[in-house]
Amino acid sequence: MKRHQRGFTLIEVLVATFLVAMILLTVLRSQLQMSAANANANLQITQAAVAEAAGFRYSTQLAAQGFEASGDAGSDFASIRSELPPEQQELLNNLSYSVKNAGGAFMIVKVWIKDHPEDPRQVEFTMRIPR
Repeated sequence: MKRHQRGFTLIEVLVATFLVAMILLTVLRSQLQMSAANANANLQITQAAVAEAAGFRYSTQLAAQGFEASGDAGSDFASIRSELPPEQQELLNNLSYSVKNAGGAFMIVKVWIKDHPEDPRQVEFTMRIPR
């Protein structure tokens, strides 16, 4: 007598489970990379907003050769908070900045995460002094 069995073998189930797990891990890794890229983009956008605000705030003083200023972006630029999305508003509180005359009609604005001035995500903008 021949007996017909239905269903999957243990090997087939293990292979299918392994394939599904690999696909899910790939999707998860992709999501984590996208999340990190989004966070980095938010940081850069907020740093650029701080640099622009610092440039306008100190534009008259920057005309003086050797002028330098620095401070806490969250308290010094509270006026730009309402222009930023919520996640960037939160970042604003964690940023510090410095502004100095770079000679002539240019200024250098550096923006970094508080307590991490050597962070590789620190940005430096060279901008024309608005007149």
